[in-house]
Amino acid sequence: MKREIAETLVGTHNHVKVIYHLLDETIDPSFGRGVSLFNKACKTLEQTVQLERIDFESAYKATQVPLRNYSAQRYADSIAGEDSGFIRRTQIRISSSRQIVGRAQKIH
Repeated sequence: MKREIAETLVGTHNHVKVIYHLLDETIDPSFGRGVSLFNKACKTLEQTVQLERIDFESAYKATQVPLRNYSAQRYADSIAGEDSGFIRRTQIRISSSRQIVGRAQKIH
């Protein structure tokens, strides 16, 4: 068992050593720094966008609660007859219905 572990670790060590040597020969350091800076900028941008999304969601939720409460109160006021616009619309609808029924009866 120890022999298998040693062979695995030595093989892995040799492979990593070869890769590091190839990287030193083939990778441009300025390109590597550029990629690293780009990665850092992307992470910063993602974090900023996430924080803004959270702010927008909380602002949206904060505006929705008063609207729901306002709509419910307006509906309750209408049902109670306290809304003069509601009362006026109801009167117009009833008056119009009566006029239509009256004209229909004259025709028949």
